[in-house]
Amino acid sequence: MIKIPLAQDPETMPYWEILKRVKRLKPHEPSLGTLGFFFVTAVCFLCCFFYLDYTVVTRGLRVRVQSEKLMWLGFDVTARDERAGFLGEDGEGCDLFKGEWVWDEQYPLYQSKDCRFLDEGFRCSENGRPDNFYTKWRWQPKDCNLPRGCYFQEGQEIKMNMSVESAYQKSIETLINWIDGEVNISKTQVFFRTFAPVHFRGGDWRTGGSCHLETLPELGSSSMPSGSWSQLSIVSDVLLRHAKKSQVKLEVLNVTHMTSQRKDGHSSLYYLGSKNSPAPLHRQDCSHWCLPGVPDMWNELLYALLLRCEATHMHGSREPSKAQV
Repeated sequence: MIKIPLAQDPETMPYWEILKRVKRLKPHEPSLGTLGFFFVTAVCFLCCFFYLDYTVVTRGLRVRVQSEKLMWLGFDVTARDERAGFLGEDGEGCDLFKGEWVWDEQYPLYQSKDCRFLDEGFRCSENGRPDNFYTKWRWQPKDCNLPRGCYFQEGQEIKMNMSVESAYQKSIETLINWIDGEVNISKTQVFFRTFAPVHFRGGDWRTGGSCHLETLPELGSSSMPSGSWSQLSIVSDVLLRHAKKSQVKLEVLNVTHMTSQRKDGHSSLYYLGSKNSPAPLHRQDCSHWCLPGVPDMWNELLYALLLRCEATHMHGSREPSKAQV
C-alpha cells in the first residue's frame, strides 16, 4: 500500500522548514540581453518624449514639462526681465539687432488657423508638422525689451496702458473734431454709421467660434455680447456731446441693433471662392457679410436719408425769407 504524503499546513510548518524552501528558490539573474532591452526602451522613451508635440500633454503639465525639457538641454527658459523698454527714454540707445533667441511660453502670439491671410504653404502646423517648438522662440535685444501687447499713440505721445474702451472713445472724438474743423457744412452732408456686431458662437475668431449653422435671424431680442453694447454706448455719448456744442449736423445710421439680429447673414465657411470653399470649420468668418444681404439694407436706409435731406433742402429753398415778406 502506497502512502501519499499529505501537504503540510503552512501555519503548522516549522519556521526552519519555510526558510529551507525559500532558500531553494533562485532569483532571476539579469542577463546581458535583459539589460540591453531595458536600455533600448529607456532611450526610445526619451526620444519620444522630446519628439512628441507638447500640446498632447495636459494643460496642467504643459508649461512644467516643456520647461524641464529645455532645462535638460541647457537652454535658458526666461520671461521678460526688468530691462528698459525700447519706446521709453532709457531705450533710446538700444540696438534691437544685438541680442539672442530665448524661449518664451507666451509665444506664439497667434495661431495660423486664426489668420485667414496666410497662404496655405505657410501653415506648417495645419499641414502636418508634428512639433511647434519653433514657434516658442522670440528675439530678446541685449539692452532693452521690445514693445508687447496693445498700445496707442495720441498725438506724439505713446500710451502703453490705455484701455481699448478709452482708445475707442478717443478715436470717435478725433473723427468728430476733424469733421468740425475740416468739413464745409454748407456743401457737405455727413453720415455716421455705427458698427456692426459679430456673431461667433462657442468661441471667438481665435478659438473656434462658428456661425455656419445659423439660417434664420433673431426676430426677438438679440444675443449680442454685452461688450458690443458698451461700445455702442461710448459712440452714443460722444455723439450726444458733439450735438450740444457743434455746428456740424451728423446723420447717424444706427445699424448696430438691427444688425445684431442677423446672425444668419455672415460669410461663415463661404469666403474662399468657388474652388476652395467651404473653409475648415475652425476658420469661420462671422464678422463679414454675404452679398446680397445685410449691407444692402444699410444702403437702402442711407438712400432714404439722402432723399429726406434733399427734400428738406428743396423745401427750405422754396420758403420765402422773413426779409421778403
